[in-house]
Amino acid sequence: MQKQSLLGFTLIEILIAMSLVSIAMLISLNGQLISRQAAQEYQYKSIAMRHASELAAWIGLVDEFYRRDLENTKAIPVLMNEILNGAASLDQANCFYAECSVAQQLKFDFANWSQRLKTFVPGARVVICRDDQAWNSVSQSWHWECDGKDELSPTVIKIGWPMNATNKIFTPAIVFTVGPIFT
Repeated sequence: MQKQSLLGFTLIEILIAMSLVSIAMLISLNGQLISRQAAQEYQYKSIAMRHASELAAWIGLVDEFYRRDLENTKAIPVLMNEILNGAASLDQANCFYAECSVAQQLKFDFANWSQRLKTFVPGARVVICRDDQAWNSVSQSWHWECDGKDELSPTVIKIGWPMNATNKIFTPAIVFTVGPIFT
């Protein structure tokens, strides 16, 4: 007597097919994750570049204002040196609703700029300093350290952010050169 062949799939064939489909789905999801991270990185770079450009224009205006009115703006170089050295205190009066001095207004403007950047780019770090060489040729990346030796060194705006919540060490993603100021 002949055995009758059953039509259908065996359990092993089904498991192999499900494994192949699972692997294909994982590859597809990984590609989407990489694409999403790249899109977010591009968005952050675009926002950071726009903010750096805005800050560079603001620094240029402050510099021009200082050069035109030296007598009434003696606080500007002190404030700009505080900002360039990262020592500016940003706890200022709200200049939207109160009359402010020139120094208070500048600190308020800078604090407002910084807050807007951190709203759009979470975890953003900003360094504004004089730096003769912001690119590290050994590591092939930008660096946070500043080596400006004098007032003729270019002023640079360095902005960076962590790519994920666990990344505490990161390098600047944007380095925007403003030029020498207050010379």
